Amino acid sequence: MEEYRRAGLEMIRGNPEVYKSLWSRRDDVTLANPFGPPVRCWQEVSDRLDLAASHYRDGRDYEFENIVTVIAPELAYTVEIERFRTRVGGSDELTPIAIRVTSVFRREDGNWRVTHRHGDPITTMQPAESVLQGVGRPFSQARLRAARRVRRSGLRVRGRSRGGTCSRSRRSPRPFPSRRLGRGRRRHGRLRR
Repeated sequence: MEEYRRAGLEMIRGNPEVYKSLWSRRDDVTLANPFGPPVRCWQEVSDRLDLAASHYRDGRDYEFENIVTVIAPELAYTVEIERFRTRVGGSDELTPIAIRVTSVFRREDGNWRVTHRHGDPITTMQPAESVLQGVGRPFSQARLRAARRVRRSGLRVRGRSRGGTCSRSRRSPRPFPSRRLGRGRRRHGRLRR
């Protein structure tokens, strides 16, 4: 864990390489950070870590508040609040940042490797309406109506592919009633004989 935290300090100084060296290279690694939607597979995670590091520079005062650490023989996870000061984006001002972080580690070849990290800036209680906000902007009424139409149409999101697009499929039809079908009644559009 000490090495992971030292790597976090390098990250907020704009250097992702030490941090990236602690990650698993397997295809099931995932990263969800404040700079975009979740990504999966090492190449996408590596690219997103580069992007995240490019937003920070001159980081200092890296501290963490450990909420919980759980260690099993092959997997471990931590939930923490990371606090630091850094220059974000084009700002010349050192800004205090607090990020709620969940990190998952897996033992690979005798070493602990990061397999998942989720970080977001929510570290205090939020009102219920906060879930209706997108990235800095509230959902518009048009977006809410569109979401209702999708739900009513029977389309559902099955998950994201590696390319970040959603695949959609129609819901399965409701099962037929248990009543017996009489002679000549239709089932699945064909006459039952």
